[in-house]
Amino acid sequence: MYAGLRQSFKTILQLPKRVFARRRFLTFAKMTAFLVLSSIPAWSDSGVVLEPVQDSKMASILVENFTLPMLLDAPSLADKDLSIEIDAEVRKLENLMKSYGYLDAQVEVHGEINGYTPLKIEPKPGQQYRIGWVQVIGLPGDETTVLFQTLQDISENFVGNVASGKALRTLQNRIIHEMREASFAWVKQVHTDIVPEPATLTAGYRLRVDPGAAMVFGDVRFTGSVWLTDIEARSIVPFKSGDPFSQTALDTLYTALEESGMFRRISISLSNELNAAGHLVVLVDLGDNANDQAAGVEGQGMSPALIIFAIIMLALREAARLTPLWNSKTLRWGLALCVFVSISIALAMVAQRFISFLPM
Repeated sequence: MYAGLRQSFKTILQLPKRVFARRRFLTFAKMTAFLVLSSIPAWSDSGVVLEPVQDSKMASILVENFTLPMLLDAPSLADKDLSIEIDAEVRKLENLMKSYGYLDAQVEVHGEINGYTPLKIEPKPGQQYRIGWVQVIGLPGDETTVLFQTLQDISENFVGNVASGKALRTLQNRIIHEMREASFAWVKQVHTDIVPEPATLTAGYRLRVDPGAAMVFGDVRFTGSVWLTDIEARSIVPFKSGDPFSQTALDTLYTALEESGMFRRISISLSNELNAAGHLVVLVDLGDNANDQAAGVEGQGMSPALIIFAIIMLALREAARLTPLWNSKTLRWGLALCVFVSISIALAMVAQRFISFLPM
């Protein structure tokens, strides 16, 4: 009897301990479930997972540009064949990695939408390539020309850099700029090629150009709201007719016009038509400075006011004829002078605004 009571009492004493152990187990289970759920990517609800890559910078860029989950969540795409959208996303991610020098980049797709396992997009950047050599095709002359040597020096400065899209665009712009400096005003890019060489992890860059003819400066024609005299225009233009074309000369002209402070709009371009001597025609379109524009608006507002004032003076003059005041010579001349001055100033303001918009 006493043994049974002792066992019962022992069981009662151990009951809180068992309950506490069970609660601890439940707490542990809840925490484990929370960690597992929180580790699932945010876009897993759409059934799409973007696998990470080792390069942390590239991984961040890929995540920022991964838009497929948002497309899949769109109601308009529900229950539709999404192969086109998936292929477009794959091409976008591949081109993005290639633009950062990963020229062998590929993207693999595993699983399927709404399957038992999520659709996995696995980017594989591969190795990053660097610029190994540069070739410009279509240059005038031979390898002894100054232009050829200049472009060779520029190209050598880019060799060894990562073969990214940004670096290759900068190289291309430098080459085109130097050719314009060498008087080839109409030079244009025809074709570009990137030639990967996996054995050395380098890539060649081949640029084909059409230089056109070497040109010289001809006329400079100012249009728009021009406040320059012939002497001022000649002093600002840093070149004269017959000088070889140069992009720097046009940039210098733009800077001089901008620093004058007289214009709020400056546009410099080359006319598609040459002058009679076969030289380039430079078109300079100018707009008033903000202060000049404000003054012009104020003048346009004053012109009607002055005309109305003149009409009032005419009415007073005619009314004075019916009164003894008309006998005053001073009054008659004063009213006539007010009318004449008001109309003259108003017409002068209108004419000034009209002339300012005529070509020089």
